[in-house]
Amino acid sequence: HAFSPRFGIVYKPIPTTAVFASYSTSLTPNNGTDIYLASLPPSIISQYEVGVKNDLFKGLLSANVTLYRIRNNNYAQTAPFDSLGNENNNTAYKALIGETLSQGVEVDLAGHPLPGLDVIAGYSYNSMTIENAPAKNGSVSGERLVGNPNHTTNASVFYTLQQTKFKGLKFGVGYYYIGQRFAGWNNTTDANGVPKANRLISVPGFSTLDLSAGYSFKRFGVMAKVSNVTNTYNYYVHENYSVNPIPPTQVTGTVSYKF
Repeated sequence: HAFSPRFGIVYKPIPTTAVFASYSTSLTPNNGTDIYLASLPPSIISQYEVGVKNDLFKGLLSANVTLYRIRNNNYAQTAPFDSLGNENNNTAYKALIGETLSQGVEVDLAGHPLPGLDVIAGYSYNSMTIENAPAKNGSVSGERLVGNPNHTTNASVFYTLQQTKFKGLKFGVGYYYIGQRFAGWNNTTDANGVPKANRLISVPGFSTLDLSAGYSFKRFGVMAKVSNVTNTYNYYVHENYSVNPIPPTQVTGTVSYKF
């Protein structure tokens, strides 16, 4: 019996620029159960967005900026302990930690400034925090959610040779950045509302560089990619102290045929 309204408006002051705003709510079931095998209540997620989209240089480049604010009233994560008080390793056992508030900005660029040249770039700032947690024996309100970086960036440039005897030869470079994150568990308060020992593990940000080259002729295509060229060593982090190293330098190749 959930009511999930959605509203949106778009205004184009000039043919190449569109300003938009939207609001939506959604009802999302939470999978799994609590530690006593009871079903979890669903989440109601409300989202606000405003932004602007631009087509520049006669359509050769598009630039978009979006501001957003997303609130989840029932955020579920893996329960730290089972019903016997032991450390929980079953990801199906969940616990509701309160509300989460995600707010930030996204910037996207995409274009084809020259024949055969494709450029894509993006930047995102996202602040995701725990809000309205129980005052006692609960999470710490205002604390950043584990596993969520504030800053992420990506950029890629691909160029395909056009009017030469090597037409179809393609080169590309990609850059990716993930900012500082916290691993571990979010902190909790005791029966008096005082935060317990700090359980957060700070993980520094990292960037990787990928190089690609390929060739296509009629229906055939080959592509080779060297990922993480600098052999950067860092980690992907998840809740429950799950920390995994990112892949080292790798070389991959593909062969394709279009019917």
